[in-house]
Amino acid sequence: MMPTESLASTRAATFVRKVSRLVLQTISRLSAATVAVAACVLATSACGSAPRDASTIVMASGTDLESGNPLITIHSLTRQIQRHALFVTLVKFDSTLQPTPYFARTWTWSSDRRVLSMSLLRGLAWHDGVPTTAADVQFTFAAVKDPAVGSPRAGDFASLDSTHIVNDTAIQLYFRISQVELPNVLAELPLVPKHLLDSVPRATWRSATFSRTPVGNGPFAFVDRIPGRRWRFARNVAFPLAMGGPPSAQQIVVAVVDEAATKFAGLVSGELDIAGVSPSMARLVVADPTLQLLTPPALFSNVLAFNVTKAPLNDVRIRRAIALSIDRQRIVQAAVAGFATPSSSAIPPGLPMSRDAAPIVDTLQADRLLDSAGWVRRAKGMRARAGVSLRLELLTVGSGDMAIEQLVQSDLAARGIAIRIRVADQATFLSTVRARDK
Repeated sequence: MMPTESLASTRAATFVRKVSRLVLQTISRLSAATVAVAACVLATSACGSAPRDASTIVMASGTDLESGNPLITIHSLTRQIQRHALFVTLVKFDSTLQPTPYFARTWTWSSDRRVLSMSLLRGLAWHDGVPTTAADVQFTFAAVKDPAVGSPRAGDFASLDSTHIVNDTAIQLYFRISQVELPNVLAELPLVPKHLLDSVPRATWRSATFSRTPVGNGPFAFVDRIPGRRWRFARNVAFPLAMGGPPSAQQIVVAVVDEAATKFAGLVSGELDIAGVSPSMARLVVADPTLQLLTPPALFSNVLAFNVTKAPLNDVRIRRAIALSIDRQRIVQAAVAGFATPSSSAIPPGLPMSRDAAPIVDTLQADRLLDSAGWVRRAKGMRARAGVSLRLELLTVGSGDMAIEQLVQSDLAARGIAIRIRVADQATFLSTVRARDK
């Protein structure tokens, strides 16, 4: 069990380079201990002296893409590449977030809205030439619910009881309770190929070859990757016209660039088309006539996750003291240039289920809680108990000057809590937080 303390819910500063008709919603990294704002930058015209093929879209990612398997992925940019480029979903959302046909061309509900019958497109092939059929849909949904896979999307299928294949292009989904509307996950979760994954033990999917060299069925096909440096995807000339046809762009390259200044320089020079940049650079984007600044909402929260299985975080007083010590408003203004909303809940403010309560900073109460837990101030302002100093490690995925982490570190140091910041790449971070102590 890992309780969380929300820091802020962010909105993305987004910039768009008009290099093709391909539209990709891109959201930069989400770290468990940061309030980093997602930013997509796209120049309106190429700059710099080095010409580059305009049919290639070059995207920068702060970390390496997590995996080629969409059933085990949580990294935001990786999910977008999977959902919009490498694979397909059953349906997709239109501009008003209403489901429209995609691989599923039509669907009907039973009178009690517990059985969903879907007719699928004939002619969509996996990138190795094997047809995509109802068997792939059934396989995907069964796998995402399997605890051995450990999919972060498993909860979205809690109400799905079973599936029935009518034929290659027809499938029925049986739900435990009546459904008010088409489940959103049908427009969000890509399908995976049964013929390639059925023989792979599900408990090994995270390390399986497919995660590094995926075979999809979307408008772009995986070409190659250099670990820690880049992924490359090429136009799928066989993508069905009924689903939008082959994309205008010939290629997508995802380059791993974790330094904000390097990303911005690449955008200005025209070497990059899309990149996550520091929100503090928004004013530079506004001042550059070749760049366009957009600020769409991004409904996600950045939180501190506590490991409550070990002391001292197994004491609720310590966790509460930490929550009362962090000045979220200062983090939002100083670290992300105001591109976020301080939050006291992991659910973004403004949603029906969110608390919308302003986070409280109460250092006096934090001190009282620490005192009651036996952690008293010693020499140099540090807190200790039985000769042991109160020291914690903050594991994060980050780059640059680590402004957010350092602000958290500063706030807690003022209360006598020493924080060691440990920066990890995305893969190391995920393997660490998912690990189970022996």
